Amino acid sequence: MFFFVPFQEGSSINKAKGKAPSSLPFLLYNPGERIFLMQNNQEEYMELDSPNEDVIARAVISLLGIYYVFHIDYPAPAKGAFLFLQEHLFHDFLQRRPTRYAARLAEFKLSPDHD
Repeated sequence: MFFFVPFQEGSSINKAKGKAPSSLPFLLYNPGERIFLMQNNQEEYMELDSPNEDVIARAVISLLGIYYVFHIDYPAPAKGAFLFLQEHLFHDFLQRRPTRYAARLAEFKLSPDHD
């Protein structure tokens, strides 16, 4: 996903920051070391040490929170994922869901694996 930017061990964080595809908030991930929540390729909002499943989940929720609280439009390629998380984590259900998102959600709810 374009809002989750990994960088290689031994690579400088400044070099990795330059790979971010937009000025929107994003997560910069260094496997086994740290996750940075950033914007504009420079500003750090938060740094989380020792990435594991819980830290990654907190980082994603924090990223969603920044978009949500500051009313930043969700990036188009990830909009469905952000809307799903908004509804299911923040219990802020949309009155009018975008057509594509509503169709995917209906498809998911009808799948035999969904309980």
